Amino acid sequence: MWRLTGQPAAFLGLAIVEIARTAGVRALPGHSLHRSDFVLRVGLHCTDKIRNQVKPAFERDHIRLQVDCESEGLVYWDPERIQQVLLNILDNARKHSEAESQVAMSCREENGKVVIRIRDEGEGIPAEELPYVFERLYRVEKSRSRDSGGSGLGLAIAKEIVELHGGVIEIESKLGSGTVAAIRLERGDGSAE
Repeated sequence: MWRLTGQPAAFLGLAIVEIARTAGVRALPGHSLHRSDFVLRVGLHCTDKIRNQVKPAFERDHIRLQVDCESEGLVYWDPERIQQVLLNILDNARKHSEAESQVAMSCREENGKVVIRIRDEGEGIPAEELPYVFERLYRVEKSRSRDSGGSGLGLAIAKEIVELHGGVIEIESKLGSGTVAAIRLERGDGSAE
């Protein structure tokens, strides 16, 4: 089984925060962003690190991973949290894709924002399920075991992280035609915290 490597404690911490929120607890100590400058580009820091983490699972499942960042750019985000978001979405794309298909991650600047898209050629999500995919503990396929289908926390946590950065995450999908996750974030600046 493939697991998120390098960030398990951080992922578990945010999962605990999400479970606590579900139970009505407002905030837990230590749930904050640690923003820093980093370069978002193929071959450097974030995208290269992510590619290296997911590459073995994609190769094992015979799924091609394409990463295409238009240009490098300095961003002021919490790199560990943004990596966590991208790892989660890439893992979902891999799990729901067939062998010999492709998952593509692109980074572009559009209208002054950094837009990261992850597109798969997988099974897609039924239209009636799309409004619920970001809800805590929600799983599209209830018949799946937690071993193969996840806990239903990943996208809820991803949305929380993106929103903490002042961004937006959206999912577009059509059953049988794959899924696109789009994350729109400001570059941020050193004065934000």
